[in-house]
Amino acid sequence: MNYEQIEKLIDKVNKSKITELSVEEGNFKLNIKAEQSVAMAALTVPGNLPDANVETIRTVGVNENEGQSDDLEEIKSPLVGTFYAARAEGEEPFIKVGDKIKKGQTIGIIEAMKLMNEISATCDGVVEEILVENEDLVEYGQVIVKVSK
Repeated sequence: MNYEQIEKLIDKVNKSKITELSVEEGNFKLNIKAEQSVAMAALTVPGNLPDANVETIRTVGVNENEGQSDDLEEIKSPLVGTFYAARAEGEEPFIKVGDKIKKGQTIGIIEAMKLMNEISATCDGVVEEILVENEDLVEYGQVIVKVSK
C-alpha cells in the first residue's frame, strides 16, 4: 500500500459515516478511526522489514525566501519528520559544505509516516551551511541548507 492509497482511504473515511477501518496487507497494518469528523491513522510496521518495503517519494524543498540576502537561498523542509543526510547508515552524505549542487539534486531524506521522502535542491549553487544533523527531527518550513547562487 502506498502513500496515495493511504491518503485516499483517510479521505473516504472522512467523507463517509464509517467510524473505523482496518486494513492488513502482509506485514503492513493500517487502522483508521474517525472521531468527531477527524480521521486518525495509526501505522504499524514491524521494525525488521527489509529496505525494499520502504517507499521513497521525491519532494522538493520549500522555497520561501522573503527578506533574505539575494546571494543565499534557504532550502526548507517541506514536511515534519526525521532528516537523514545519507541514503543509509555508513554511506557518504548527499551533500557537504562546499559542494556544488544542481536544482533537483537530492540533498537529504525526510522520513515521515515510515515513508522516505527525498528532498531536492530548489536551485543551483554551492552549499554554504547545513543547519541540521543526521537523524534530527525537522519541522515544516525549517531551514535545512543555505546555498549561495
